[in-house]
Amino acid sequence: MATIMTAQRQERRHLTTGIRVGRAVMLMPELVVFPALCGLYFLTNQAVGVALLSELLIGLFVARIALVWYAGRAWSHGSYAQAERLVLWSLRIYPDSADAWLAMGSIQLAQGETEAAIKAIERADQLYPFHAPIYLEMSRALAAHGDWNEARHYASMALVLDEQLALSYSHNALLSLHFDEASQTTKQWIEAGLALAPHVAAKASLYVARAELAFLANEERQVQLALDQAELLLNGCPIPQQAELLYRIGQLQRSLGQVDAARASFERIEHSDREGGYVHAAWRAKVETSVI
Repeated sequence: MATIMTAQRQERRHLTTGIRVGRAVMLMPELVVFPALCGLYFLTNQAVGVALLSELLIGLFVARIALVWYAGRAWSHGSYAQAERLVLWSLRIYPDSADAWLAMGSIQLAQGETEAAIKAIERADQLYPFHAPIYLEMSRALAAHGDWNEARHYASMALVLDEQLALSYSHNALLSLHFDEASQTTKQWIEAGLALAPHVAAKASLYVARAELAFLANEERQVQLALDQAELLLNGCPIPQQAELLYRIGQLQRSLGQVDAARASFERIEHSDREGGYVHAAWRAKVETSVI
């Protein structure tokens, strides 16, 4: 893993200052328009007209940023239809907003619409390339769509761009488990992520990955310890991430023969994430668990 990280650091240096500036301009075109308005004032001396245009520009900027922010809040509470409406309003103000397209991709991914999510995230990447959260979300969407090899590529690129992105480590641990890599490799991803003192959602995800790794090693006591640690953090996670983690936890509990606990985990998804993509899978898993 150290070799991987060294190669990533070397590749990241290739990003040029010009690209970074261009990305900032694409993200906030007001950075260009506002100085142009100042220049117009000096050329025309039309203070009232320029002031009105400036206020309109600032108002539109604040409105589109606020809409995306409130969409994120709605997403975190599992209100995906409302979140999608807010993002669409933001895109009407500025159709080339990478933030809005990334938010749209996250919303669609939470609803289980993986193809639509991939297209939205691709649009965000076109508008704002070399941005780690975009690459990570693309990897998550591709994994959900079953395209695991491409998912691994984007997950690696996310870490190339930002070694401090804790969710990348938990996602890479998940990919490592999927590809049946050596347990030491998966463990390194988990420990490296936890060493960053990550936020609640990343930490909970890392503990679930640790439980899955321990299950493969037949270390039932370690499985339960990691699950208990994850459970303590679940309520602090956004609803979409809660649903994903609860589904993985429920599958582990069922494999351990903890039928009642597994059923409870699946039921929590049904109650908390009614608009989400995991709700139908959780219902099927609960039914299957009930007949064990």
